[in-house]
Amino acid sequence: MLKVNKEKSILEYAYRLLALRDRSEIEMRHRLIQKSYENDEIDKTISHLKELGYIDDKKLAEKLIRFAIINKNYGRKYIKPFLLSKGIDESVINNLTISDEEFKESAESFIIKQKKIIKNKIGQGDKKQDLLCKIIKGLQSRGHDYETIKEALLNKGESNV
Repeated sequence: MLKVNKEKSILEYAYRLLALRDRSEIEMRHRLIQKSYENDEIDKTISHLKELGYIDDKKLAEKLIRFAIINKNYGRKYIKPFLLSKGIDESVINNLTISDEEFKESAESFIIKQKKIIKNKIGQGDKKQDLLCKIIKGLQSRGHDYETIKEALLNKGESNV
């Protein structure tokens, strides 16, 4: 009776965690360890959740990539460290493919946001070339390579690159 209650308890806790947001296998394992559950209970629970499709590191990685590219404007160099920080296994990350087009769109989105700022600052004494350098630095600091930045700027009508 005690074992059944413990299994129910660990599963309920795992479901509560998953109700808040998706979790990687590693992240779920760490959370269950923090609650002092036994290793064999943890293994059973994670296996059960994987069978049901509630823990799927590949799907989670794909969601996180979309989030990082669209919301954070991250480039290729930042994606892997970002996914590793979220508990995605390196073997899963290495098997994912992300098109250069997605990164270019991310860079273009950043440029559009920054152009609004540029329009406000040009009248305040900043030279357009200085502000263009700020955009390039901003994209580089988000992990975009120079070729992607250059293409995105040309697509957005900046010929002085």
